Amino acid sequence: MTAITLEAVLVQARQLPLEDQARLTTILARERARRLAAILDEWATDESGYDEAAWPELKAALEETRRQSGAERLFDA
Repeated sequence: MTAITLEAVLVQARQLPLEDQARLTTILARERARRLAAILDEWATDESGYDEAAWPELKAALEETRRQSGAERLFDA
């Protein structure tokens, strides 16, 4: 069985008529949105407490990176 690569799919997609390329783009955008919604639903129902524990560390790291680069704060003090 031959593996299908993304590169091979893109090569084939570029050979489609523009109308079909537009249709394919729409289908792919819908699929991405569907997958994103599924991930967000999973995160919303997660009760592990990970996000509550990880958020302060992530927030501090983001603020420190911005401070070092001279950018404005992202969050209120």
